[in-house]
Amino acid sequence: MPAAPRPTAPVATAPAHSPPRPAVPGGDAIVVEYVERSSIRVRGPVTGALYHFSGAKPLQRVDRRDAPALLATRHFTRRG
Repeated sequence: MPAAPRPTAPVATAPAHSPPRPAVPGGDAIVVEYVERSSIRVRGPVTGALYHFSGAKPLQRVDRRDAPALLATRHFTRRG
């Protein structure tokens, strides 16, 4: 006698996310200063760009669209 069919579980789908918007090359950027000493990597929430900061290299050009998220922390200040 064949086994009774089993109900199938619903398939979970991941929510659709829009891809990161590319940083404007040499475009609309501001200078941000990292005020800590240790090295840190920060991914821009809008562009997805990866920024590297350290005590030895605290100043970086950051896409204007990513800057507000960095400046909202106590680790960064705006320069220039």
